[in-house]
Amino acid sequence: MENQEVKVSILCLAFNHEKYIRQALESFVSQQCDFPYEVLVHDDASTDKTADIIAEFARRYPDIIRPIFQKENQHSKKVPIWKTHVVPLIRGKYVAMCEGDDYWTDPLKLQKQYDIMEQNSDCTMCVHKVHDVNEDGTPTKHFRPSIALEEGKLDTAAFLKIHPTYPFQTTSYFMRADVWIAYINDPPLFRLLSDVGDEPMVLNMAAEGNIYYLADCMSAYRKFSVGSWSSSTKKNTQKHLVHAKKMYDMMCAYNEYTGNRFDCNLQFYRCRVLWLEKNFKELVKKENAPGMKRFSVRMRIYAYVCSVFPFVHTVREKTRALLKGGKHGA
Repeated sequence: MENQEVKVSILCLAFNHEKYIRQALESFVSQQCDFPYEVLVHDDASTDKTADIIAEFARRYPDIIRPIFQKENQHSKKVPIWKTHVVPLIRGKYVAMCEGDDYWTDPLKLQKQYDIMEQNSDCTMCVHKVHDVNEDGTPTKHFRPSIALEEGKLDTAAFLKIHPTYPFQTTSYFMRADVWIAYINDPPLFRLLSDVGDEPMVLNMAAEGNIYYLADCMSAYRKFSVGSWSSSTKKNTQKHLVHAKKMYDMMCAYNEYTGNRFDCNLQFYRCRVLWLEKNFKELVKKENAPGMKRFSVRMRIYAYVCSVFPFVHTVREKTRALLKGGKHGA
């Protein structure tokens, strides 16, 4: 296959992933395909041994691993890494993604997704089931999507019905390179309003064509790994609120982008903001009922109780703070 063109470009961003990057890279080079592929792995000036491990793999697999090393951290300088450093190097017809702290679990992953995309030209993206693992790699009982979903194509309307649950994880993304590159080089307004990259990305792919879902579980998402976005945001209520507001703004812009043709779950996103603001009186108003339907029964009951008896939430928060303080002082 030496003279064949690269068909798939695997894109991997790494920063201080010394504990995890070897497993990710091993899962890339272990892929069994009947076509050539490459791995563009970008190290953003890691201060640990991440770059050394990437360099080791580049020496061992020079025809596959194409490293991009930075001397200064590009993220902190607000440099658009995909557009500036990665897109110009892509040679594949398709791009697949995996962060440096996650990994793939099926050596046939690329082949399966490639075959699906070749057989379905109306699809811009192929995704699959993903297993959540703990920071140390031990498996959890959680999968993405967390809901029962039939294998096959999802058009824009079908995807948006399940989108608020964040059904598909980035390690499963396999996309048409031309559509993705156009999105990166000229991002729509809804992307610019978002504080995360994965959700607007898949929203864009859904707007441009169908998404094909494979029920095979073929990768692992490492929850709350050191330095991850989820790790830094997990216990910060203010960050959650800021994120929720940005997501609501993003979905409003996406609604306009798609010509208001779909149910973009705007009421749900608004209700999520009200919940994080603890604005229970506003949350339980009749006009918010459609959005509240996506909340758990327990959350809905709590909201209604607190809308009538605000002191319930105050007491609960004070109790939680005391318990937290007690644990830290123990």
